[in-house]
Amino acid sequence: MESVLIAPSSFTFLGIPTILFSLVIPIVGVGLFAYIMAKRLAPLVKAAPDERFDDIPVRVINVVKIWLAQWRQPRYMTAGVLHILIFFGFLSLGIRSTSLVVIGLKEGFILPGMDGVIGHIYNILKDYAATWVLIACIIAAVRRGVFRPERYDVPKKIGHDHTGEAVFVLGIISTLMITESLFEASFVAAQIQQGVQPEFLAPGTL
Repeated sequence: MESVLIAPSSFTFLGIPTILFSLVIPIVGVGLFAYIMAKRLAPLVKAAPDERFDDIPVRVINVVKIWLAQWRQPRYMTAGVLHILIFFGFLSLGIRSTSLVVIGLKEGFILPGMDGVIGHIYNILKDYAATWVLIACIIAAVRRGVFRPERYDVPKKIGHDHTGEAVFVLGIISTLMITESLFEASFVAAQIQQGVQPEFLAPGTL
């Protein structure tokens, strides 16, 4: 893939090398994630011991069935389908997100095996994935913030409503989809301006 954009690794903003942003942002993200996970794991560490290595085949099957296959989600059909679309779309975009992080540090980076036919097929699929994830996020946010099914209500005596957090997370996911698409669009526009054969953009996508 011929590079036609100025890479963060060779650009400065207000005299600051932008590669620093490309380095600091992932570090801060990983740090925040580690902090959140530590807070969530603290009660489990203090809890009574529980055998987790019995029936390993059953546990593996349950992980594949309940986590990966999202087996329980369709019990609430509308919310379940939206969750499945967002989940699988987000998983499929993991490769692209990883690539974009590294591209900020190393110009022209491509994951091994993604510079040929497989890469082109993946790019088409991830464009459609980003589109359906954004649509699903918008529908889910409106449904959660406006229509608000009764099962989301939380009695004040046992907790508080989590609508704000849910909409915030959906907003972050939507922002990721939009910025990824803007990056792709700007890349293709730069290719056209410089007379380079542009990357294929899947019709009907962001």
